[in-house]
Amino acid sequence: MPVSAAEFVRQFAKYREQARSAPVYISHHGRKTHVLCEADAFEKLRNSPARLDTIDTTLTLADWMDEALIVCNQEMTVIFLNRVARAVVQFNTSDIVGNDLFDALPSLADNPVEEMIRRTLVAREPGSADIASPFSDKTWLRFQSIPLDGHVVLKFRDITEEVHRHHFEDVKKALIQAMSAHGEIGYLRLSARGTIDRIGRQFCSMLEFPMARLEGVLLGELVAEEDEPRFRETFEMVLRGNGPRRMQIGFRTNSGELLNCTLAIVPLSGAYRPEGAVCLLTKANGHVADRPSAIIDARFHADRRDSA
Repeated sequence: MPVSAAEFVRQFAKYREQARSAPVYISHHGRKTHVLCEADAFEKLRNSPARLDTIDTTLTLADWMDEALIVCNQEMTVIFLNRVARAVVQFNTSDIVGNDLFDALPSLADNPVEEMIRRTLVAREPGSADIASPFSDKTWLRFQSIPLDGHVVLKFRDITEEVHRHHFEDVKKALIQAMSAHGEIGYLRLSARGTIDRIGRQFCSMLEFPMARLEGVLLGELVAEEDEPRFRETFEMVLRGNGPRRMQIGFRTNSGELLNCTLAIVPLSGAYRPEGAVCLLTKANGHVADRPSAIIDARFHADRRDSA
């Protein structure tokens, strides 16, 4: 209860008794300047591992974090969750704060996250785990449990995009290995300038060149002279966003002969602009002189996401 300094001096005995049950706030010219409380309560507050002002300041800042944050005390009672955590768990603060963590969020129980949190609580050992989100389908979260001033801080963020990207990388590696095992499919990756950034052994074998001779070379320099304008035009069309293209083309081999091929060019998109293209080629039937000169304009029917 608030009391003026003058009133406090006049009735000190009265307010000393009142301070046994609740703090007495002493004001001077209308501004609170002191608080009267029992000595035991003050000592307990002073020796607390987490000072009240520190907790308030930290939690206020935590509400501006881009990661979800839930703070529990040693009894695993939730004392705070920030705005991101409220959005992820889809609960109001009043439904969680003041309740046991695993009672308020039962989806966290009986999975690796619960074991990690318990270890942090007992052994004060930080932990980390990537799991399928217990709050929504088709989502992955990275959980971290951190011991802090007698509390357990549970931090988590969405890593769905990272998981999908790693999965795509695994699929791409498997496809390249499958093409290598097949033995008749050449693979190479071109930069936006048309230089060879990455190359498969089968393509080197087809052209009878060692791999070191082809890395960094403009692919157009390996194309038969009469096909070079069509190749450049097709490559530019792919980079301009006109989708995958397929064409019949001749390549000059190390022995001087022309190799008749079916070449597929698929755009390789970066975060902000095209980064180049991925090419697949196979030996075509017939002689180079017998192939059609026009570009086969048919697009691939396969899903572009499954392309290498």
